[in-house]
Amino acid sequence: MQRFALPKVPAWQVKHSRAALEAVATDPAMFNRGYRMLAINPGDLVFPSWVKCRQRGLVLAELHRRRLPAYIGVDLSSPSRPGNAIAVVGLEPGSLHRYLLEIVFGNWTSPETASVLAEVCSRHNVQWIQVENNAYQGALIDWVRKGKDEFPYWMKIEPYTTGQLSKIDRDIGLPALEVEFHNGAWLLPWSEWDGHPPVCRCDWCRLDAEFRMYPKGASFDGIMAVFFARDAANKWAPRTTAGRRMGRLNQR
Repeated sequence: MQRFALPKVPAWQVKHSRAALEAVATDPAMFNRGYRMLAINPGDLVFPSWVKCRQRGLVLAELHRRRLPAYIGVDLSSPSRPGNAIAVVGLEPGSLHRYLLEIVFGNWTSPETASVLAEVCSRHNVQWIQVENNAYQGALIDWVRKGKDEFPYWMKIEPYTTGQLSKIDRDIGLPALEVEFHNGAWLLPWSEWDGHPPVCRCDWCRLDAEFRMYPKGASFDGIMAVFFARDAANKWAPRTTAGRRMGRLNQR
């Protein structure tokens, strides 16, 4: 009886080599989710109160008709992280409430991003726009400011320089958003999500997944766009009694 030897091929691709698996295993939460099919421990998540902000009776079209003062945040791609996000946050005058008015994701060049941003601005009562700004992302601001005729909001755009410390600091970074979610400062128009299937990948559902899964999700571009919009509102919204209370709330 003739015997044939099986070819010597790896059981999995090189990216799943022993060294790669051992590297992933250094993060227990990621290893349990990706290789053991175990759910992430709720204690690992940064924004557990995000789901408390859902308002099923809040209709986005009605918010748009109210023309709330709007602050826009833009998170841009980099050579190592493709993808862009634009978030619009509305403030209710004289109130602590912040409303998510729009979220848009895409893979755009700087001219394309400027065009999309102009479309977003045309739908809202824009007060300020804040854009992540470092060596790569500054091209958008330059493009917008040079195209004044095509971009009527050019004078309202400002850069924000990110850094690891500013992202994790409890007072000014991402964790401070959880304090606001927990205290009911944010209201989400859940009518935009309600009824979507679990596998939906629309822009609203993608943002929802980012907040629910952070920091273990596949992306966080939308979160950063919301962060920039929220930071713009904190910096430039008119100072009211409610605004001063919000400032004290964030310092707790």
